[in-house]
Amino acid sequence: MMPYIVFLAAWISLFNSGESEKPTVVLMKDSYLKINGSSNINNFSCRYDFEAYYHKNRFSASYYDGVYSLDTLKVKIPVGNFDCGNRMLKKDFLKTLEYQSYPFITMQMQQLELGIHTDKRNSLVDLNIGGASKLQKVNYRLKAIDETAFILEGKTHVDITDFNLKPVSRFFGMIKVDKDVEIRFLFKFVVE
Repeated sequence: MMPYIVFLAAWISLFNSGESEKPTVVLMKDSYLKINGSSNINNFSCRYDFEAYYHKNRFSASYYDGVYSLDTLKVKIPVGNFDCGNRMLKKDFLKTLEYQSYPFITMQMQQLELGIHTDKRNSLVDLNIGGASKLQKVNYRLKAIDETAFILEGKTHVDITDFNLKPVSRFFGMIKVDKDVEIRFLFKFVVE
């Protein structure tokens, strides 16, 4: 009986030794997401830097023939950590995005492949802002820095009323924020 158990254990370890861990793709801390907009008197920009939360954005990938494939890339961004340049603008930004009820913006992209190539693409991204989700067309460029580091840079235009959000209006309607904003992002990835 004992020789059979030893044989079975050796046979199982032989097959398990061929398995390798899936690579992990990490969003680096110099990544950012920026929301640009305008009002009837000026332009504004609010930016989120992944400096403090980059370690929380880790993704499991598969690797085949020089390409890392992610089934899902889901990035969660804390709304309260955007920098808008001044307190009044940030207060309006947080109010518009209903920060107290919906403290995160999420972006989810399906089927992302990272490899040694540079190309421009577009994709549908599930964007969740203010508790509402919408599939949004995103134009992006993927660039390889080396075999294990990549840059994903993209943008999309969003009508915030599509997310049931109301643009800010100040001074009895004399200052009105446009409902259309541009979302730009630059995500730097490294494979561990």
